This record gives sequence, structure tokens and C-alpha cells, in this order.
Amino acid sequence: MLRIENLSVGFTPDKLILDRLNLSLSLGGRLALVGSSGAGKTLLVKTLLGMLPPEANASGNVIIDNKDLTLLTKREWQLLRRHTLGYIPQDSLASLDPCFTVMKQISDVVVSSQELPGRAAREETLALLDQVGFPDPPVRAQSFPHQLSGGLRQRVLIAMALAHRPKLLIADEPTTGLDPAARQAVLDQLASLQAAYGFAFLLITHDLRHLERLSTEIAVLEKGRIVERGEWSQIRYFPNHPSTRAFVEASERMGRPR
Repeated sequence: MLRIENLSVGFTPDKLILDRLNLSLSLGGRLALVGSSGAGKTLLVKTLLGMLPPEANASGNVIIDNKDLTLLTKREWQLLRRHTLGYIPQDSLASLDPCFTVMKQISDVVVSSQELPGRAAREETLALLDQVGFPDPPVRAQSFPHQLSGGLRQRVLIAMALAHRPKLLIADEPTTGLDPAARQAVLDQLASLQAAYGFAFLLITHDLRHLERLSTEIAVLEKGRIVERGEWSQIRYFPNHPSTRAFVEASERMGRPR
């Protein structure tokens, strides 16, 4: 579903943020890309979504659903985002429009991606909210984003991503700012949805502590390169690369009570 070959992205010729990156993910597969701040995670997401700034220089091959991203026209990019890619950003409050209700924002996506008329779009919106564990959808879907908790707003973003019926779902730090219980609930929900729908799931995160229950393969990104890849238990307890060991130790310190 996703194949990245020798991807390099930078803003100056002598400094690459992503340096000959290689990565692959099959349909139905689940991969967590972990790394510290500045490792290149966000830039990779922007590359996959076709959102690199004009001044960025990119080389290599990125294939999604057998389509070479370097050859797509603007119209083809729009179709790829509408029908193939799902994206969950990390800041739910900033990502949702404060002037419109949850119902309005999700149904707009449903109309755009599935081309459903108004009443059918509303029914599909309520079904999506129910699938992501949003409580009492007919009533609470009339809420504005600021009237919801962080965990519920994140479920709204998941519903919007699923409205595209994606083959590849990219979640960029989807639990940032949530308390531990809400964080784990959102991750568990994403794992259940992935198992039910069978899309390829790429999770971007900096925190190893909440990945054990996802049964997720992990790739460690350091200075724009994949330095290690393996199952959670191998990365967590038997890291091989020095950068992986340092990252695991930092994650452990984050989880210790003061």
C-alpha cells in the first residue's frame, strides 16, 4: 500500500531532514513510526499528503496504492486525498472549525468524499460517530468543538478521517494533550477500527509506552533515517541501535511519577 524508496527531503543542499529513507507498509498492516522531536516525522507526513512547501527539495520514490506521488497532477492529488488517504492531525482544537457544529463538519466531508445527499450524509455521519465511540451522536453531534473534551474531539477527527473510507490512514501524534486514560482509549479505538476496516495504518508518535496493546510493528526514525525496525517487545526490551536505546530510556523517564 505504501512504499518509500530512498526518499530525501531538505531545504538546503547541504542539510537533509529526511535522508535516503526507506519504508513499506502493506494493506491491513499496522506500523508505528517513533522518534524524538526533529527526527523528521512531521516532514514525512507532509510528503505523504503532498503538502511540502515550495522551497523543499525532494528526491526518491513514494508509491501509494500503486501511484507514484511525484507524477500526480493537482487533480489526481485531490482524488488521492479524497478516496485513498485518511489523516488524523494531533491538535483537535486547532484542526476543527470553531464556528460549525461537529455534525456540519463531518457531513461536509461525507458529502465531498462519498457524494451523498444531505439526509444520507447526516445518517452516515451519525453512523461514523457511533463507530468511533462518540456518545449519544444525535444530540452531541450538535455541539461545537469547544464544548467537547479533548478525547471526544479526537474521536471527531477519527470519524472525519474514516469518512474518506481510506486505504491508508495516517495518524500524526493523535493523542497529544490527552490524559493517560483518554490516550489509551483513543489508541484502542484506532486499533479496533483498523482491524474491522483492514486499512493500512501508519501511526506517528514519540511515546512507546502506549503501543504494547496495539500489537504494532515499530520503526525508529533518527535524523531522517530508519535506524531500527521490529515488534514492540523487541524495541522495548532488546533495542540494538544506540539511538533506540536512548529513545527507550527517555520514554521510561516520561512515564515515571515525580
